[in-house]
Amino acid sequence: MSECNLCRFKELVIDKRITEQQKIRADLCNICLFKTLTDAQIDELIQISSIKQFEEGDILFYEESKPGYLYFLLKGAIKEYKYDTSGKTLVVQHYFTPNIIGEAANFGQMVYDTTAECVSKCMILTITYEDFEKKFLKNPDISFKLLLQLAKKIKTTMSYNMPKDSMSKLAEFIYENEELFNTTKNYKIAKMLNISPETLSRLLKKLKDRQIFERKENGHYRISNREGLKQFFKSGFELL
Repeated sequence: MSECNLCRFKELVIDKRITEQQKIRADLCNICLFKTLTDAQIDELIQISSIKQFEEGDILFYEESKPGYLYFLLKGAIKEYKYDTSGKTLVVQHYFTPNIIGEAANFGQMVYDTTAECVSKCMILTITYEDFEKKFLKNPDISFKLLLQLAKKIKTTMSYNMPKDSMSKLAEFIYENEELFNTTKNYKIAKMLNISPETLSRLLKKLKDRQIFERKENGHYRISNREGLKQFFKSGFELL
């Protein structure tokens, strides 16, 4: 390689690294946990962070494996599950964006008690936990927000396991995950929500008839009445 081409190659590598760091910075600043950090602290956090792409079916971590990273789900959906004594799969929870995954194992210094699998294409920001613990957990603001995050997750898990009618589950999913709803096939959404594809089609038609959303030319849906959609899972109201 000539000296000129070598210099150009080095410039391209540097440019790519700068672009990646800018992307990581933007994503970190959008995470509630880190919004109060100074620019210097964000720069330090970038050094122990990376963004990774995962395909559907990829495993983020296995049950009984040791944790090493904090995982922040930026795009996509993840299923957490475990096996009972008979080998049957028990789905613990589905996570949609934005969310932090598997943090309790890091904080409790224990192995994962579930397996986390991508159920769609995912973009995940990873942070090396050992470095994060040394440099950031002494920050009382971050520690407090992590406790709030854990409390919120416990509440969400309890809500996830509470009986809900099909419309409530679908309405809440669409309300909180409009992009994922538009990029995921209906049969996969039905599987995530544990309802039949036929039920999903029927409920989507009812929502459309009620003018909760409209279908665009590209086939995607646009929510036209967010407050109306919210009522279906806040009040438990079921369409007749």
